[in-house]
Amino acid sequence: MMGFGTYGNLLPMKKKGGRGYDVPEGVDIRGRYDEEFAKILTKDALQFVVDLQREFRNHVNYAMECRKEAKRRYNQGALPGFDPATRNIREGVWTCAPVPPAVADRRVEITGPVERKMIINALNSGAKVFMADFEDALSPSWENLMRGQVNLKDAVDGTISFHDKARNRDYKLNDQIAKLFVRPRGWHLPEAHILIDGEPATGCLVDFGLYFYHNYAKFRQNQGAGFGPFFYLPKMEHSREAKIWNNVFERAEKMAGIERGSIRATVLIETLPAVFQMDEILYELRDHSVGLNCGRWDYIFSYVKTFQAHPDRLLPDRFQVGMTQHFMRSYSELLIRTCHRRGVHAMGGMAAQIPIRDDPAANEAALDLVRKDKLREVKAGHDGTWAAHPGLISVCMEVFTNNMGNAPNQIQNVKREDAAALTEEDLLQRPRGVRTMEGLRLNTRVGIQYLAAWLTGSGSVPLYNLMEDAATAEISRVQNWQWLKYEVELDGDGLGVKVTKELFGRVVEEEMTRIESELELCEVDLLHCLSQLIHPFPYNLLQRHDDDLCLECKRKERRKGRNSGSVLDNTRVIAVQFIYNAVQFIYRSKSLQRLFLLSASLFDFPNSPFLSFISLRTTETPTSYNPTALSPFSFLFLFFSLIFPNSPFLSLLENTGAGRKGLIYATNQDLSRQTFNEEEAVHSITQDYYSIKTKIIKQKPLPGETHSISSSPLEPPRRRSELALTHPTSRLK
Repeated sequence: MMGFGTYGNLLPMKKKGGRGYDVPEGVDIRGRYDEEFAKILTKDALQFVVDLQREFRNHVNYAMECRKEAKRRYNQGALPGFDPATRNIREGVWTCAPVPPAVADRRVEITGPVERKMIINALNSGAKVFMADFEDALSPSWENLMRGQVNLKDAVDGTISFHDKARNRDYKLNDQIAKLFVRPRGWHLPEAHILIDGEPATGCLVDFGLYFYHNYAKFRQNQGAGFGPFFYLPKMEHSREAKIWNNVFERAEKMAGIERGSIRATVLIETLPAVFQMDEILYELRDHSVGLNCGRWDYIFSYVKTFQAHPDRLLPDRFQVGMTQHFMRSYSELLIRTCHRRGVHAMGGMAAQIPIRDDPAANEAALDLVRKDKLREVKAGHDGTWAAHPGLISVCMEVFTNNMGNAPNQIQNVKREDAAALTEEDLLQRPRGVRTMEGLRLNTRVGIQYLAAWLTGSGSVPLYNLMEDAATAEISRVQNWQWLKYEVELDGDGLGVKVTKELFGRVVEEEMTRIESELELCEVDLLHCLSQLIHPFPYNLLQRHDDDLCLECKRKERRKGRNSGSVLDNTRVIAVQFIYNAVQFIYRSKSLQRLFLLSASLFDFPNSPFLSFISLRTTETPTSYNPTALSPFSFLFLFFSLIFPNSPFLSLLENTGAGRKGLIYATNQDLSRQTFNEEEAVHSITQDYYSIKTKIIKQKPLPGETHSISSSPLEPPRRRSELALTHPTSRLK
């Protein structure tokens, strides 16, 4: 990997190891230095993460190789199924450790990213549990990951607060709050900001290790009543991966000097292979488990991923793949039976709706759908459910309370022995439904907009009255891939039309036009959202030129009769506009179209987050989807990738000749030096900003047309001292 990450702080940095942090031997931190982050990235905390990495990395690597081998078998025609070698575990009489009293009642859980305001609102929401997410709901930038650790530490300490400048409102914790669970990333995702012995750290060990080290004592005192911390574990495909987690927990308990079995975790069953391993997963975690959860959106994605070479298992429109489909209902019922037989919670799936405040009729219709879905779950035997928005808590709570009474759960009351008859065929039955042009368009529209938000720092995105995360984006991407690969004939409004590369390219182009028009209409809302997400790099860059850059902003405020800085400080307003223009630039330079086109034509990469091109190589790129069309480079790479080394955008393009050429141009550095010249980087971004602001980006050809890369994508940048800096507040046209 290349060198990253000093750009968030343009002031001279301390010359310690690890970009200013005091680090153990063998550790190199590529993220920017921040005094708050340094309180998390202490030498002792990092040593704990290093110990976990060194002890378990070979086990993790072996588990990932086993995933690849399973994928090879599935692509050759094999089907997932129950393992004959572990039949004794499935049929044996055993139970998990008793559920701790602190989390016996989990009838409604709310989920969300580890953002400060979100944490406070979720803990105050009235839900029984808040799952703070480092995974699908979080865009894994250095800022988001480390700020999330700071926020969680303050939450566990009980000192967390937040002042919303835009609303002039203060947020703090209530006396009664939800129980806190934390979801680290999956085993397959590396953390490129932290190198251990020259290799990227395992993302989930960073998330778990830092959080556990700083919070286990206070958590057990304030939240767990002698137990904890509590976790959610995502994306497992086999019990061997659960065994690694169990060993990690035991290692952490030993380090902390707390009782074995103190740490508790719920496992998300969100991959198709894992549904055949539920007993085995619970068995490996039997001293640390508090249940399983139906991660249904990623489960649908995994169905496509597992059967990518099976043209007889094509999905219908994704909104038709609900829990009433036989294979989905069977998965839910078997999960309930398995959990209750072993004495732990069986958690239901996500209600992704968000309140529609400007349309009471539509809002009531959406809430009615939530009620019906939650009634189905509680009647089936689930002990609780997930909600994506605080506005759904009371609706979900009412349904579960009315049907569970005073009991905290249904572990002893609903055994679902009828599910013992479910077979492999039940769990793999082909879903029924139609495939329509609108389904293709919706996947494209949602996927592209989610990608744009994800790259600008937001992993939990409201789109079309639903709260979307990486799971939805994955479904959108792989379903389009599936239809495109097998040239599906559409039903309904596209009756008889085949999904070809030409059709898909046209759909992407048309949906981008629609997105652009929607973006223009909601500019004010977008600016408000982005004001909460500003990365320190553009903010600090602009702040250095505050007097010059804010002049026009101040004049505009005076003309509107407002007190300058009354809503947002002037520099922040300009930084918001800077990021907004960056989003506009990506749309207009056609880069998002091509990323999405690539994502729908390539499949050799793991699960979430969206577009994680970890194993992609140039030789796997079809000639008709040439990534050299993804230019101009320097603004995109420096604005997104260099401050975001976990970004799939970088993972894709660094493995292509054009991507490397773009990086070299953008930084004027030899990549083999594994460092970037800060002056050149700042200068390149500044120059590119004015370049895209003053001219319309030349449109590059779409797939199927001739591809070429400009011999001079941008003029060689001048020195910063030569730039006549003027205010960058006008709209990009």
